[in-house]
Amino acid sequence: MKTALGKWRIGQPGVFWLVLLCLAWWGSCGLFWPGELWAAQLRVSFSGVKGEQYENVLARVALYQQRDNPRLTAREIRRLHGRVPVEVAEALAPFGYFSPLVSGKLEQDQEGWRVDYVIDPGLPVLVSGIVVEVSGPGNLQLTELDLSHYIPFRSGDIFYTPLYEQGKKKLLSKVRELGFIKVRLLEHEVQVYKAEHRAEIRLHLETGPQFLFGETRFGWTGIDPELLARYFPHAAGDPYSLRRLVALQSTLNESGYFSDVQVIPLFDETLDLHIPIALSLTPGPVNRYSFGLGYGTDTGARGSVEWRNRLLNSRGHQVRSSLQLSENIRGLEVNYEIPIADPRTDRLVVSSSWVDEQWDETRTELLSGVVALQRKDKMQQVVGSLELRDESYDVGVTRGHGYFLLPTFSWVSILAKDRIVTRDGLRLSLILRGAEQNLLSDATFLQGRLGAKLIVSPFENWRFLGRFALGATVVDEIDALPPSLRFYSGGDQSVRGYGHKSLGPVDRSGAVIGGRYLLEGSAELERLLDQRWSVAAFYDAGNAMDDLDVRLAQGLGLGVRIQLPFGRISIDLATALSESGHPLRLHVSLGADL
Repeated sequence: MKTALGKWRIGQPGVFWLVLLCLAWWGSCGLFWPGELWAAQLRVSFSGVKGEQYENVLARVALYQQRDNPRLTAREIRRLHGRVPVEVAEALAPFGYFSPLVSGKLEQDQEGWRVDYVIDPGLPVLVSGIVVEVSGPGNLQLTELDLSHYIPFRSGDIFYTPLYEQGKKKLLSKVRELGFIKVRLLEHEVQVYKAEHRAEIRLHLETGPQFLFGETRFGWTGIDPELLARYFPHAAGDPYSLRRLVALQSTLNESGYFSDVQVIPLFDETLDLHIPIALSLTPGPVNRYSFGLGYGTDTGARGSVEWRNRLLNSRGHQVRSSLQLSENIRGLEVNYEIPIADPRTDRLVVSSSWVDEQWDETRTELLSGVVALQRKDKMQQVVGSLELRDESYDVGVTRGHGYFLLPTFSWVSILAKDRIVTRDGLRLSLILRGAEQNLLSDATFLQGRLGAKLIVSPFENWRFLGRFALGATVVDEIDALPPSLRFYSGGDQSVRGYGHKSLGPVDRSGAVIGGRYLLEGSAELERLLDQRWSVAAFYDAGNAMDDLDVRLAQGLGLGVRIQLPFGRISIDLATALSESGHPLRLHVSLGADL
């Protein structure tokens, strides 16, 4: 049996190779070479760079990315360690640093492997020149425009790859806006001279012919063709631009005349490089009705009904009528709007209103008629108006009547991406108005009011809101003006902790009668809990006064915010610090951030 078994072993070469294969596998696992055992732990750190540069280094260095790999061997660690200088150079090149120095010693101790890299980015590469060459039919026209201006570098700027890529896209977009639809970059290179720490950018554009706008075609729309043409941001013969077509579609949608707007370039009908444009316009419903219910501590429970005729006639005239009923305010308003000049932004508005308002010991009834010129775009609204108002009022123990012809100028500017939910934004407002006693007015006065609201988000999930208002009236006697032309303070959007229009000078009966001046300020810190809920702490100060030495009333409180698609509900509990006993008051309001 032994002899037979020995012959079997010797006679089976497969067994020999099987044993040899097993030994090789065990060896590869480090059983025979202790120095190549699996790494127990690998610690890698970098210093010398921060911010985006630091993050890009971590993302590009394979040794750092593989630090938690349980199958990483000592031999692989040494190999990846040798690649670190090259990878760091690749990571910093987009930021303009092409010759960094990297030092770091790979060490092994009982806990495993450790290496601390120190990076010296060196001197940055500066842009020394930008050359944009153009070939093709657009050569002469585009060369005169200095296209290098659209690459966001100037001589001496640090070369930054993301800016370079943005510049190329902006350059191509600009050329296409000039009607050169067929354009491409034949060459785009950055020549880096490391020893001189400078870079030269060279771009070569090839264009096709310049296309132009042809005629704009549309069928019956119910609107006068001449008025509709004034909405167009282009004319026949202008360079063809996709951006202008997008603007046209947006403008017609916002006009309120149409329920559906389609702007179609007819490339198949291009003639002599002129591209016809077809408009498919679906008229919207002429009459629109809306109803609303709400509550605010300043107004109490309220309801509203509104009717709007969006196309009264072919000249684009519109009518809007609204009725508001609440515990403290009742009002009716009718507006007649006529598009003028540039109908996208300009309106002539004729309006009439009646308002019956009461608070505390004041009641006022106001009839008003206004003719106004209005210019409104996405960032600002400017209105110049002439108003004739007739106001009867009871204030404390005083009863009066005022008749005024008021020229008024108002300006509002809003800088924000989103007015409903604003992370960073600014709202500025200014109102100037006055009257002359000899011109259909019971008194001569001049009044101005300046307002500002700032919203910033310095940290994730945190917002700071600041608000300021300043008003002043030049008049012989403030009693000569009705309540609607006096300044009051206190309430939901003023100094919280105090009643609506409860702050200001008082008469001998103790009734607040309003003042010449207004000064208000507010600071609020808000913590976002999720997309709908947030909490806030705030401090308000302000007052209406006849004397600038009057002490400001102060309010302090906490609030809850509930975000809705059309605005936010604010529920605030504030204490009146300037009143004895520091009474508490609940404030509820609804509105947009800006």
